[in-house]
Amino acid sequence: MKIRLELTQFKSILKDKIGHKGQTLVEFVLLLAVISMLSYGFVSIMNRNIGAYWEHAVNLIIHDEPGGKTAQIE
Repeated sequence: MKIRLELTQFKSILKDKIGHKGQTLVEFVLLLAVISMLSYGFVSIMNRNIGAYWEHAVNLIIHDEPGGKTAQIE
């Protein structure tokens, strides 16, 4: 009787483990997509801010010379 009970418990545990394989894959793909989007957003925002900072620094240097040109990042 005890062996039959353990076998039944083993089968239910095995069913639970096998049943979640697809869900785990979907969760992994969704988590990867969210992390990728956050990373891309962060990098694009930082890239714009760094570009503006360097453009300002270059314009400060250029305005020191006679002629007063301006630089723009394209």
